[in-house]
Amino acid sequence: MLAVWSEQRAAHGEDLLIVTRRNADASALNIQARAVLRAEGRLGPDLVTLPARDRDDRPVPLALAVGDGLRFGENLPHLGLRNGNRARVEALTVEPDGEARLRLALEDGGTLEVAWPDLAQQPRFGRKRSQPRIMHAYAGTAYAAQGRTSSATVMYVGAVTDAREIYVGLTRHRHEARVVVERDRLDALCRQRQEDARMPATDAMVLERLFREARTYSEKANVVDHAADRIAFVRDGSLETRELIGQGVDVRRLMRATRLLRVTMAWLGVEQLIVPAWQLVDAYGRRLTQAPAQATRALVDELASRFSRPDPLPERERSHQIER
Repeated sequence: MLAVWSEQRAAHGEDLLIVTRRNADASALNIQARAVLRAEGRLGPDLVTLPARDRDDRPVPLALAVGDGLRFGENLPHLGLRNGNRARVEALTVEPDGEARLRLALEDGGTLEVAWPDLAQQPRFGRKRSQPRIMHAYAGTAYAAQGRTSSATVMYVGAVTDAREIYVGLTRHRHEARVVVERDRLDALCRQRQEDARMPATDAMVLERLFREARTYSEKANVVDHAADRIAFVRDGSLETRELIGQGVDVRRLMRATRLLRVTMAWLGVEQLIVPAWQLVDAYGRRLTQAPAQATRALVDELASRFSRPDPLPERERSHQIER
């Protein structure tokens, strides 16, 4: 994988993207890419390790060196930076009080000198300041690469892919795109369909399996798909469903509540809203006790499948203990 990346850099310069599917793959490729650049003398030694947040919004240590490429993972209006913008570390110093300061060369040609804590979103409504959401920019997911263009692209297919991911990975380049595939995974899938699984899959079989994945296209669920009158829904949000929704569900009220929740989250600057499942069950506990046993059992099965846990109650005991 990194050999192909080095070949593309030699042919097209440093304006190169590595596109992959999973955040874990992107993180691993960034580590490997930094090692290659350091061996080539293009990247200095790590001068400092700073607290940051990764693509999954988890706190992680971020090692920085002069020459590092960085990607901003959130909008920073106070600095004029947007989610997805990139920069290169030109200088890095640590003040006597321990605060790190960076001089960054921005991709628009500008230069930014800033303290590390100022690269985080400004806290609002008395919230505690979070760590900067910044990561190395050598490799990224197909989601992060949307809207970007580079001289060349290397697409790494290390897991099951689909048409959307392939489209993004193969439309980011101006001159050349290369695809690197984990053959062992595809070979194992091909062997499952063979009469003798000990026989290795041929190149044609591996390519056919890859092309089959690249043709898959799962439609995203959209509320308009369930509207009887789509024009009315687009015009004023009126929603008359084609099929009967479960008893007691007020779809119009639900849509209004969803819009208000979206506006509220945008006003508060909240990107994710995570509600524990037990709170949802507790909030509707009164309705559940009045619901038919079949509907309640369906809810329990759904929750169990979401958490990948089997229903702890035998079938014969469900009806007696379902409320508990």
